[in-house]
Amino acid sequence: MFLSRSMPEDAIHIVNCFGCENIIECFVDPSIWLTYSFNGMRYQDGWVRAENLMIRYFDGENSQNEKLPFGCPMVTRIHPSEGPACESQLTFAAALPNKWAQVPQPRTDELTLSQWPKLHVYASYWFYAHFAKLASGQHLPDPFYPF
Repeated sequence: MFLSRSMPEDAIHIVNCFGCENIIECFVDPSIWLTYSFNGMRYQDGWVRAENLMIRYFDGENSQNEKLPFGCPMVTRIHPSEGPACESQLTFAAALPNKWAQVPQPRTDELTLSQWPKLHVYASYWFYAHFAKLASGQHLPDPFYPF
């Protein structure tokens, strides 16, 4: 799970911080999540596609043509394949703020909306730690390392 500084403050409740690891333990309130599923051998391929689709959704390519704050926290669920060279199923999801009675629908079938229950998670602040570099257009280190 990744968190950013644009995450809705009313959606997360921090239980414990592990500063040296840049990780927190927290509860995320029940909310609607924007999801993208990918079958493939490379995590990075799924991540890039999910990021591109979600950025367009949050930038106004949705049923209400409304720009939304980027949905964080962002989670990745991995269902590993059983073979040494098989495709795994990856599901990338971003939380939507709970302020809408009518959540804007995605314009593409590749993205779906789903209601998730309260979650107890450990989260990394990778995005927040690199936000200044990202905002200035600098190249970031490969984020696809194990946590």
